[in-house]
Amino acid sequence: MEERMGKVSFLSPFKAIKYLFQKPRTFLFPFQKRDASKRYRGLHLNDWEKCTGCGNCADICPNQAITMVKIPEIKPEPGEKNERPQIDYGRCCFCGLCVDICPPGSLRLSRDYLHIDHATDSFVYLAKDEKTDRQHFFSENEYSIFKASLSHRKEKFEGFVSDLNYTLFEPERVPMKEVPPEERKLSFIEQVLGYSREEAKKEAERCLECKLCEDACPAHLKISDYIKAIYEGKEEESLRKIFEDNPIPSICGRICMAHCEKVCSAGIRGEPLAIRWLKRYTADSIKDYKKVLEQKPEAATGKKVAVIGAGPSGLSVAYFLRLKGHSITVFDSLGGGGGMMRIGPPLYRLPIEAIDKDVNYISSLGVEFRFNTTVGKDVMFEEILKEYDAVYLGIGTTISRSTKIKNSEKCIPALLFLRENKIGKGFKVGKEIIVIGGGNVAMDVAREALRCQNMQYPGEKVVTKTVSLEDWDIMPASEEEIEDAKAEGI
Repeated sequence: MEERMGKVSFLSPFKAIKYLFQKPRTFLFPFQKRDASKRYRGLHLNDWEKCTGCGNCADICPNQAITMVKIPEIKPEPGEKNERPQIDYGRCCFCGLCVDICPPGSLRLSRDYLHIDHATDSFVYLAKDEKTDRQHFFSENEYSIFKASLSHRKEKFEGFVSDLNYTLFEPERVPMKEVPPEERKLSFIEQVLGYSREEAKKEAERCLECKLCEDACPAHLKISDYIKAIYEGKEEESLRKIFEDNPIPSICGRICMAHCEKVCSAGIRGEPLAIRWLKRYTADSIKDYKKVLEQKPEAATGKKVAVIGAGPSGLSVAYFLRLKGHSITVFDSLGGGGGMMRIGPPLYRLPIEAIDKDVNYISSLGVEFRFNTTVGKDVMFEEILKEYDAVYLGIGTTISRSTKIKNSEKCIPALLFLRENKIGKGFKVGKEIIVIGGGNVAMDVAREALRCQNMQYPGEKVVTKTVSLEDWDIMPASEEEIEDAKAEGI
């Protein structure tokens, strides 16, 4: 030891005295202050007004430091759960993944990092910010470092905040292949071609599995489950999940209103997941529902139920009641099932084959369909009441609304026009057509009229116009319908 150190004077330690009167290079905590860096990762902040309660922060946390807690005073709505993240700082490593994944960007990290408290459980904290928890945030002058804790924090002291232009998931959906406008407007060929297996898997991979979509779905389908099955290459399992709540996936996979997509978490930072198209992919990829589902009705109950109307609601009632063991008979005046779906949406949106695929499966379960049977004409309602234990009315709305202005009786009603062109003899149209209305039905009529013109007057100049009370930004029609119509020359 002595050899390595050599000879050292006993006065050497006193050399440190020279630093005694120099200015310290560190600051005197807590009497002096030094703010953390601008992007410091300290205690959490959460804007409850932006937070949707999706739970992605809890799912991604590598230390399981985040728990979603129900907040009774928050009323759950479609696209927003009444849950908010609670942070356990005994587990949190301040990695910031929860901030990066947060779709609305409500979760942030502050530059606060001190928590002084004698209570051993006080480090479990329901993250809030000054908007929600004003009493525990203080201005620069009011803030005291001696009181620094989760209940005594500095206001306007954000640190690490996520860039909403950056995502941990793919922000853009997989494009859907379609027949080009120049080609599709010449016939009733189906416009949307559907996803391939590779495309469906790539799109399914974007799902965050937060299930906000399921709350917004009128049928509350297990959307996350059937999309996960698609990603795993289990199309048969995906179909089983869909049929737990919806027996008409081929129909809904083409023309449902997709309320689920309007609240999709991925849509906040990018494009919403193509949930409707993924449902269609599953339905189209399974050729024989019966072979895959292997459903058998429960033991016969001896009860007979009459369903009047073979539209979506009638088909659903027939399906679920049949599985319960009841004897079901469906009456409909049309020549096939689907109700308004059979006579309304044009063939280029909803082919008859897609409808019949769903209807035929429901029929295979033992549901009796009496088509071309008008209740009140071919069979009396009183007779049905006597013969059946219960009657379900699902007759829909099959009559168009009128403008009720002079000479409006000379116009062709929208639903009549769509019906005759889809299942009837069709209309002889003129070379110039005007459609009154700005909703989805008006767009269907206009686009169908254009196809009729091109088929009846091939190569000739034809014109189809729409007139609407509403301006572009408030037209009732969906953006998708409007853009498709414009692309076709409406």
